[in-house]
Amino acid sequence: MRKTLFTASVLAVALAAPFAQAHQAGDVILRAGAITVDPREETSRILVDRGALAGTNLGGKASLDSDTQLGLNFAYMLTDHFGIELLAATPFSMTCLFPEQLAVSRTASLATSSTYRQP
Repeated sequence: MRKTLFTASVLAVALAAPFAQAHQAGDVILRAGAITVDPREETSRILVDRGALAGTNLGGKASLDSDTQLGLNFAYMLTDHFGIELLAATPFSMTCLFPEQLAVSRTASLATSSTYRQP
């Protein structure tokens, strides 16, 4: 009984805590958490635009994977109801995936996957 009451109390405090925060003008708020980039791409075909294969339609569709990184959020309250926020995150890394049939059938110099890092 005592353990159940303690668990219920902790759960009630945990659920009520986010709503009990009152911010005033001039407050600085720092938050940390997970930031996800989940691209919703729609490609119709893969075209080569440079080099010896320029203008070649490789067919198929490319896809991008998602990535989750640590994010920090800094907020400064201008008034009791309005604030300015700045979001910072560690660099995201995306991998562009091509269909398997492109792996060997096209050319040895054409990579089947590549990684793009944000500058």
